[in-house]
Amino acid sequence: MENSAGFFLLYFFYGLAFYTLGISAMLQNTQAEGRNESIFSNNIYLGLFGLLHGTTEWLIMIRPMNFFNDYTFHIYALQLLLNSASFASLLYYGLNFKFLKLNTSFKKVIPYALFFVWLAGLLISFEAGSYREIFDLYSAFSRYFIGIPATFLTAYRFIYLSEKVKVNYNVALARQLKRLSISFILYGLYAGIFISNKGFFPNTVINSALLQASIGLPTEFLRMSMAVIITIIYLKSIKLFRVEEDKKMRHLLEMKLQYNERKRIAQKLHDEIIQELFASGMIIESLINYSDTLSNNDDLIQVKENLNESIDSIRTLMNNLLPKRFSLELFQEEIEELAYKYNELSNVSINTNFNFTGQGDNWLPDQSTTHLYYIIQEAVLNSIKHAQSTKILIRVKSNLNFLTVTISDNGRGFKKNVPEQSGHLGLQIMQDRARLLSAEFELKSDQSGTAIEVNLPWGTNPDE
Repeated sequence: MENSAGFFLLYFFYGLAFYTLGISAMLQNTQAEGRNESIFSNNIYLGLFGLLHGTTEWLIMIRPMNFFNDYTFHIYALQLLLNSASFASLLYYGLNFKFLKLNTSFKKVIPYALFFVWLAGLLISFEAGSYREIFDLYSAFSRYFIGIPATFLTAYRFIYLSEKVKVNYNVALARQLKRLSISFILYGLYAGIFISNKGFFPNTVINSALLQASIGLPTEFLRMSMAVIITIIYLKSIKLFRVEEDKKMRHLLEMKLQYNERKRIAQKLHDEIIQELFASGMIIESLINYSDTLSNNDDLIQVKENLNESIDSIRTLMNNLLPKRFSLELFQEEIEELAYKYNELSNVSINTNFNFTGQGDNWLPDQSTTHLYYIIQEAVLNSIKHAQSTKILIRVKSNLNFLTVTISDNGRGFKKNVPEQSGHLGLQIMQDRARLLSAEFELKSDQSGTAIEVNLPWGTNPDE
């Protein structure tokens, strides 16, 4: 089998699929830098998984070749290390996304810790038997204790993201992410559980021989198939995301062009039509003052009243042409004024940070601004009154998809599952306001402080 054409083709496409996944993920990570896109955050680790795993499969492919006979040990050792490192990279990717409620330091450390514990065990056991037996055993350990958690956590990440994008993007992308989640679960089963019998439980019962006897296909073929499927679905997901992103860009551009055209028409009405009508009214006023005929005066007064009504109608039309809008710069001034006011009224240091880069537009509907302002005010007041904090930071930033508002403090925090605790009514009001905006509302609170984050998608308007 190892020297057959089928063996080489299987592992060639196996490695190629993961190389394609790795390069695609790396490219998406680069393009998404600084844009706060949760779908592409930490994609460098998914890319590392793809590249390292692809290299592993190609090392398996070249190992039986005669001209590598003198390097069999080195190839085997490199293959083993890269395979374990690839699973550690995938575990980091699966653990480190902001909606997984675990301690941040724990999420960052655990993949490295598992890898180095595995490596230490390998080095300690190296003298206990032949290197092939040790390598086979520790290959199984890396699959069981790093690979299975990595694939399952990555699957959880994609299933969670599929629920998020239903609101922010579309059902088609959510469907692809769900398929990607299922594919990673299946790959985890084929590559982590259904492996050759290494003599430990439950591997002695559930292994590749059992799977092949049940369905008649070798495990390697199933793994290769899932690698190809994962890569195809991932590429489709990228395409769908970019299509939706382009649609959003076009929509924002159309809105901006429409607004500019309405603004131009309103400006023309103000600068030309209203001014001409006003001038005509002044002429009529002069005629009224200098006219001696009463009947003529009545007619002129009626004409003037009609002109004034026309001017009022045009002004109403102008107001309707331009929806109430609030520039981000003016919003920033309002928040800075709020921070200054509560700085003066309390002993808490309140700072602001604004970063408006890459936004789709530089305005907000008036109602959205009102809700965001009161969410910030309520969060600041809760922090001052209940959290015993000494520092509060208000951060407002924008990207292509969202306006993000974060209010964080260094107070004592609170338990979210205690409804009678002070400040929970204010929390409910903030959540209700965010819901009215179709915005994401996230709360994190522990002994080191509280952080409230509101993500408002561009283009939402509660007035409509």
